[in-house]
Amino acid sequence: KNAWQDGKTGGRKSVKKGKEGRKEKAKKLSEFKKAEQDIAFYEEKIEEISSLMEQKEVYSDYEKMAEYCLLLEEYKEKLNEASDIWLILSEEFEL
Repeated sequence: KNAWQDGKTGGRKSVKKGKEGRKEKAKKLSEFKKAEQDIAFYEEKIEEISSLMEQKEVYSDYEKMAEYCLLLEEYKEKLNEASDIWLILSEEFEL
């Protein structure tokens, strides 16, 4: 008998751990891709809102400006969250 046949290597356990490791890596890769998409989305939205805020009909209207400022702040926070997730996962993948 070799070591694998007599169970000393934990053959089945290592296969199971391998599958779990691949599932975890696939999950993290999916999260990484979602973070990239979120970053692109929020950067685009921030640009759109910033552009709207430069229009006279917006900057001359206090209520519209207040609304856009809140929305801009919300998108910036979400962009920071997505960027943090991306950074953490990219370090794990060493990308």
